[in-house]
Amino acid sequence: MVKNQFIVHWKKKSPSLVVSENLDHFININRDDIDFVEPNYTIFAKLVKTEEEEPVIPSFGTPESAQTVYETIHVRSAWYRGFFGQGLTVAVVDTGIDQKHPSLRRRMVPGWNFISNAESVEDETGHGTAMAGIITGPYLNSSSLSLAPDVKILPIDFMTADGGSEFHAQEALAFAIAHNAKIINNSWTVNCSELLRTAFVGWANENVVFVNSSGNEPVDVISHGVLPAALSLGNHVHVGSLDDRGHRSSFSGFGQTVHIYAPGEHVPSFAQTDTGSRSVRISGTSASTAIVSAAAALLWSAFPRATAQEIVSLLIEGAQQEPTVEPTLNIQESLRLGRERFRE
Repeated sequence: MVKNQFIVHWKKKSPSLVVSENLDHFININRDDIDFVEPNYTIFAKLVKTEEEEPVIPSFGTPESAQTVYETIHVRSAWYRGFFGQGLTVAVVDTGIDQKHPSLRRRMVPGWNFISNAESVEDETGHGTAMAGIITGPYLNSSSLSLAPDVKILPIDFMTADGGSEFHAQEALAFAIAHNAKIINNSWTVNCSELLRTAFVGWANENVVFVNSSGNEPVDVISHGVLPAALSLGNHVHVGSLDDRGHRSSFSGFGQTVHIYAPGEHVPSFAQTDTGSRSVRISGTSASTAIVSAAAALLWSAFPRATAQEIVSLLIEGAQQEPTVEPTLNIQESLRLGRERFRE
């Protein structure tokens, strides 16, 4: 819990953040107007592992680990048909993004920092930059997946190295919707937030795809109240992690509402420019979530008349449904289903 911060759910107006050292006194003087009060919980962006690579002379071609991801999710079937996420904006609701990164700076639209309440969205931890690099970047570069090269990124900062808060998360998500993001990447989780639960339910009819991490604890997301992954909403897709053998990662959240799994171990992405490293290899459901966000963008560029709910359906139904493996992101199969469904 954030010290002395509380989210007040009012009877006749929207929830607000209250800072008080004497909550009982505040409640007593506002008792007739308050529905209930909850703590303002802290949210962290967690990676299981991050490995930096030393600077090297840029070369053509992609890392072997990237090739493995491409083959696992069958992304080339979208690229060969000219689908690169064109016309789509993906909001990365995270720790900000490196504004000076040469491969990302021209792919960003103006965002917002909900911690400092300013336009600066510089990344303090590298987490948001890594998510952005998985989603977009130069086609077949030598450092990152960059699965949807034509996507624009809306950088929204609500976390520092010390974490963020659920109240700022709700503000950040509302900002993303208001600024026309079609896909919102949430590579983080929170427990016990009535504010976010209510907000997500209220956004269930928005034409926006929410792509959410299942978390880096091997628990059932429903029984442990992991949000947003425990919610069952038509414009949400919840993501778990696969290891390099196609099995669920030992750290991945799971459960009935975890719809789809994607590679989440040693995934290549961009490092921040001030680290001196060309790229990082990251492990965690954060990486898997960013991969699925990019896949959603590829599908929406292929079927621009589809609704958010239809894009989610294509992702889920296209996943491999073999009984011995987890439902695995399969862009080729999702495209096939889409061609049948949206044939004119």
